[in-house]
Amino acid sequence: MAQPTRLELMSDGETTVASVVYADGERVGRYPGDDISDLPADMQAQINAAWTPQVVAAYQLGQAQAKSSAAIDQQMFLVRAAGHTFTTGPLAGKTVTVPEGTEAALNFLTLFTDAKDECDLGHGADVYPGPLLAVDGPVNGLTWQQVLDAMRELRQWGIAVLRNAVTLKMVVAMSQNAFAAQSVDPTFGWPT
Repeated sequence: MAQPTRLELMSDGETTVASVVYADGERVGRYPGDDISDLPADMQAQINAAWTPQVVAAYQLGQAQAKSSAAIDQQMFLVRAAGHTFTTGPLAGKTVTVPEGTEAALNFLTLFTDAKDECDLGHGADVYPGPLLAVDGPVNGLTWQQVLDAMRELRQWGIAVLRNAVTLKMVVAMSQNAFAAQSVDPTFGWPT
């Protein structure tokens, strides 16, 4: 690699990045906490003046929080994709997933509303005309009341999933240092 010829310190108000320009025109960004021992002493001095221990700690905390938050998002996606397994009633042992996306959410809300309306009209004991889709296949023969009960349980499960994600992210956001942010277990506390 060519010799470093110029240093540019750029700040976005939160992070100061050291952009090292080499003789061949290549630019290499260095971030707070990166090893800069390969740079000339005058460049190291400029960078060290900008990267105080507080700046490095704040940058590392922000990076750790972003990484932990992304891990929590990934875990929430996996939990939702795995679905909710019912433990009682006609769906006992069946797992139902709540697909991602706007259309899936609208379908869920429509079925919930339809089942509630049918029950409110006194048709709760009538058989629901379609299957409820479980992971291992469709479940037929449910009444409108059973569908409504299943939708209510799924809604509570979905709320519990979201609440757990928010709680974990709050713990990450309140972390005082990178170690604490990285110590949050993204697999902790998820409902099934």
